[in-house]
Amino acid sequence: CLEAIRPRLVKGSVLGFDELNDPDSPGETLALMEVIKQGDPIKPVRLRLNTNLDTKYKYELIEGRLRYWAWVLAFNGEKPIPAYLRYDQKK
Repeated sequence: CLEAIRPRLVKGSVLGFDELNDPDSPGETLALMEVIKQGDPIKPVRLRLNTNLDTKYKYELIEGRLRYWAWVLAFNGEKPIPAYLRYDQKK
């Protein structure tokens, strides 16, 4: 189904999934995982350096939470996630 609608998608299109990661209906999750594994272009997540010293995380996820988790599920956490890293410059 994802391949069938691809020609109709324009830049900035948003797809909604109502049964993603639902164990009773695995089809949507499996289809999305296949698209990700095929290496189709997926917009990278956006990160920024975390300036909060009270946390153990070096980067903060500022855009792409769904893409992040879809990638983790598709590759079982074993493949680096494409990301843009933003460094805020002090004025």
